[in-house]
Amino acid sequence: MIFKKHNFSHKITYQICGVKITFSKRLTAKAKIVRKKRNIEYKLRKILQHNFKVKKYKYIIPFGMNCDFSIKFLEYFGFNDSTFWNWVWATDVNQQIRLFKNPKLLFSNGKTFIPNGGGMWCCHETNLNFHSKHFYNEMLNENGTLNSKKLEEDYKEIISRMNYLYQKTIKYMQAPEKKLYEYTLMCNDYKNIDQYIERIKLLYEYIQEQSNNFDFLIIVAKQNYKKVQAAFPSNLQNVYVRAVKSTLVDHRQGLVNDNIGWLNIFKEFQPQKIQKSKIKTIKYHQLEINKLN
Repeated sequence: MIFKKHNFSHKITYQICGVKITFSKRLTAKAKIVRKKRNIEYKLRKILQHNFKVKKYKYIIPFGMNCDFSIKFLEYFGFNDSTFWNWVWATDVNQQIRLFKNPKLLFSNGKTFIPNGGGMWCCHETNLNFHSKHFYNEMLNENGTLNSKKLEEDYKEIISRMNYLYQKTIKYMQAPEKKLYEYTLMCNDYKNIDQYIERIKLLYEYIQEQSNNFDFLIIVAKQNYKKVQAAFPSNLQNVYVRAVKSTLVDHRQGLVNDNIGWLNIFKEFQPQKIQKSKIKTIKYHQLEINKLN
C-alpha cells in the first residue's frame, strides 16, 4: 500500500511510499490548563465527595471485556487483587464461559504472541488475548524477529500465572462472603447492541449458577446506558448499571478517560479492605507512558 495512516493517542504516523512521518500530538497551553483543573477537581472530589450508599465487597471479580476496570481500579485504590479475567481482552462471553468450564482449552489449538496491548498471547482456540508480563519490543532480536528463547520463557510464565489465577478465581466465586462481579461493555456497533446485551445476560446467568451472595456491575458508555438499564428487570436487586463518558481512539471505543465517571463508580463500589501493593509499577498501567518513551 502506498499510503497508510496510524492515529495513536499521542501521535499520528503517516507512511508514504515506505517513508515514515510522525507528528506528535502535543497539548496546547489551554489544554494543559484544562487538564490541571480536571486533576485538581478529581483530587478534591476523591477527598471530599461522599456516597451514602457505599457497597463493600470481600472479593471483586472483573469478567472483561478489557482491562479498563482493572486499570482504573488500580489508579483509584492503589492495588489490584488480580483474578483470571483482569488482564484479558475478551469480546465473546460465549468463549469466556467455554474456557472457564474447561481451562484446558487455553492455547490448546495454538497461540501467537502479538503486539496488541503492548504484548499479548492470542489463544487460537478461543480468540481471547492474554497480557504478557513483557512488552512486544522486549521480545525481539536485533533484526526485529521474535526471540524464541524469550517466547518460551514468557509462555511458561503465562501458563503458570493463568493456572494460578483460575484456581484463585474459582475459590473466590465459591466463597460465602459478598462478591462483586463486573463487566465492561464497549460497543461502537449501536445497531447490534441487543446482541451485546444478550451476552451480558448469558454471563449473569452463568455466574448465578456458579456463585452466590453477589452483585453484578455493568459499566457502559453513557450513550448505551438507558438501553442496557432497561434490559434488566427491576426485580433483579443485585444488578447495577453505571455509565462513563466514552472516547473514540484508533477506531475503538475507550472508557478510561472519564476520571470523574470512574471516581463516582468507586465511591459507590469498594473493596472491604485496601491492600498494600507490593508492586510499584505494573506493565498494563504503564502502556501509554511507555508509548511516549
